[in-house]
Amino acid sequence: MDDFFAAHLGEVWDFWRRRESACRIPSRYQAFGFPVEFSTNHPRLLEGAAISAGRFSQCLPMDEAGTIQLSVVLDERLPPAELPPDWPERLRYYGVGPWLTINAEPWVNAFANLDERRGLALVSPSLLEHPYLYSRFIMDGLLLNLVMRNGLGQLHASCVQRDGTALLLSATHNSGKSTTAFRLALAGYDFLSDGMTYVRAGQGGLELLGYPVGEVKLRLDMIDKFPILQGHGMDVMVREDKKVVFNLRRLLPGRVLEGPLRPKRIILCLVERTGNPHTRLERIEPQAALPELWPEMTHLDAPEVMQANLRSVNALLEQAQAYRMYLGHDENHILETLSGI
Repeated sequence: MDDFFAAHLGEVWDFWRRRESACRIPSRYQAFGFPVEFSTNHPRLLEGAAISAGRFSQCLPMDEAGTIQLSVVLDERLPPAELPPDWPERLRYYGVGPWLTINAEPWVNAFANLDERRGLALVSPSLLEHPYLYSRFIMDGLLLNLVMRNGLGQLHASCVQRDGTALLLSATHNSGKSTTAFRLALAGYDFLSDGMTYVRAGQGGLELLGYPVGEVKLRLDMIDKFPILQGHGMDVMVREDKKVVFNLRRLLPGRVLEGPLRPKRIILCLVERTGNPHTRLERIEPQAALPELWPEMTHLDAPEVMQANLRSVNALLEQAQAYRMYLGHDENHILETLSGI
């Protein structure tokens, strides 16, 4: 009977297209110390896994870190429609219980079961030419939701460090935090993250993790201010705004923090853009920052997940000095003000 099965298996009707979608091409990497077992049915999709691997801080796994299984399948029956410039804005996100979906027809259908730590994405041939996009908006979108279920705190903040002091710049979109962080990196600070910083509180102390490591996104009107950026970058849409992503590993070698930051001192600045030339700092109680941090501190999920996220961020606030930063447009004064803290 076993011989018959082996000899005739190929004759069975592949109604569910299991042969076509079989993910026999593997890759392994880590996202914030969580082991990721990646698999695909097409070798060119491995490029997205390599990009994703470099976007997360490399660190030791948490004690309870379980393996994440992530598969990306090329569906050659999907129409090879050209990606529009606003493709990221066409993605639709849904969550039902432990299930997440990311959909943008006819280019992608992605699913994840958060309880089982598994994710699957079906992508069209059009995305083969855009590994950054499916890596950033599909693979990482699923991964970030999966790792946040293990107690990581999330801050919508850029982070740089110098001499053991972590400087976190938190603000709404287009408030100047990315540009300020990039200016600080040019002035000698080490760059951890642009936009999102994650907090891991454990027995070994507090760790800050960066995402996306080695990248900075700037508005088009900011690029002319930095000659070093000319001729570099890739256009991307972020919340209906066109921005340019730059590779800091290439532009500022040696200044990108690849691993976790274990700061001796933490300074948190809530950034507000002003029309004044000078930058001003106003000291506030760290807990007073919590209501402003909270809306983007966690995704709506099970209460126990959100409370664990909150506890990690609260551990950071207990150690931080906090300021309200009224950001001026005089670059030298920004640097002088921050160096005086």
